[in-house]
Amino acid sequence: MKHDHLDIAREYSALLRTDEADDRQPGSFRLPHGEIGHSGAPGVGGEGPAIPRVVPSHEDERAGGVTPEELSLWGAGPRIVVPALLAQLGGAGLTLALPGPFGMEMLPHWAWVLMGMCALLLGTLAVRRAWAELKPGRQEGRLVTGGPYRITRNPIYAGWILGILPGIALCFASWPMLAGPVVAWALFRETVVVEESFLAARYGDAWDRYATRVNRLWPNPFRMQD
Repeated sequence: MKHDHLDIAREYSALLRTDEADDRQPGSFRLPHGEIGHSGAPGVGGEGPAIPRVVPSHEDERAGGVTPEELSLWGAGPRIVVPALLAQLGGAGLTLALPGPFGMEMLPHWAWVLMGMCALLLGTLAVRRAWAELKPGRQEGRLVTGGPYRITRNPIYAGWILGILPGIALCFASWPMLAGPVVAWALFRETVVVEESFLAARYGDAWDRYATRVNRLWPNPFRMQD
């Protein structure tokens, strides 16, 4: 999606906080031009803040606002992965300069490499499978809930944050390189609400039912959709 418009969702998040004193139903917020919308159940999916329901008006579209149909296939991926990889690069430099305090020395190096390769493999497989499900779903205009999307709403991000980035750090046996997945997780928390708000606006009740059953990031194979 066009993340130059991140301020759209931030504005609605601010309205959710500041308009609590309004005489309205719980969980609702004021849209432009005075309309009232609903954010849904707080903490939907068991993780993170509630998803604001962003419904762009015709005036917003003419002014260059983002509509649900404009969600990019890449999502916020570059904004999340690139800073995380840069953080890992800095961590690698620290580990090379001071291997004593920053290296993982509790186990032999080959053990860390083995664990890292396993994490890399699992993360890469998750990302590839998620792409295989997402691309045809987007072309058909349907909400994707199959494959890895049955156990996490964001399997591509989960593959990077929980698999690929930690796997790289383990392969180098570097504590500072674990900053990479931490940075990615923090950026994910900020940007995913924007993406999911547009999905909620586009798919309505279907999205609400899906989001209440499947976690936002952490895979839960025991909490699968029917």
